[in-house]
Amino acid sequence: MYSSIRDYKTCPLFLRRVTIRLACGEWRLYRRIFCGKWLVDAEIAIHNIRMTSGDYQYIWQTGDWPNWRYDLAALASPMAEVSRAQGNLLGRLADVGMALRDQARLAALTEDVVKTSEIEGEPLNAESVRSSIARRLGVDIGALAPVDRHVEGMVEMVLDATANCQAPVSRERLFGWHAALFPTGYSGLSRIKVGGWRDDATGPMQVVSGPVGRQRVHFEAPPADTHLH
Repeated sequence: MYSSIRDYKTCPLFLRRVTIRLACGEWRLYRRIFCGKWLVDAEIAIHNIRMTSGDYQYIWQTGDWPNWRYDLAALASPMAEVSRAQGNLLGRLADVGMALRDQARLAALTEDVVKTSEIEGEPLNAESVRSSIARRLGVDIGALAPVDRHVEGMVEMVLDATANCQAPVSRERLFGWHAALFPTGYSGLSRIKVGGWRDDATGPMQVVSGPVGRQRVHFEAPPADTHLH
């Protein structure tokens, strides 16, 4: 491109045409980028308005929530299949040694912790998770990978939830899980209330994704003062 009108006027004709084409091409590109970004922002804004204005009904907005109902007759057949598969699995585990059973349990729990964290958008190092679980279960896997406190908290919560799945989820147990996940009282750079019921002081709790300023709302939680009956 030319730094002045004088430079442009003194250049050969074919170069002037090239310059004009380049300028028009850049403008079309900028316009496309700008309009594309505007359309994306507008689509996100419309989506978020629909998600928070009542166009969609969340499960907690139904009249019988949280008193769930189910059709036992419809579930009988798949439950029987699961029971048979469970029996086959337990039979196979009984035929292998203790070491292989421990390794199978370790692999299953490791995947459980890693996938649980991935759902929340928090990828964990699988080797660190495996090392943490192995140490807690007393399983020998050789050299242990270093483990950070976030991994320890997630492992502690998942092990308690799975090993004590028949125990009621009391207030103390729920708050204990929360404290294990956020031992510092911070989520990233934001200070949060740990081991206590949330409030809506900063707005409703939402599940969102995307960069700051362009988050897409996927779910909005019940108001903090909602009472279950």
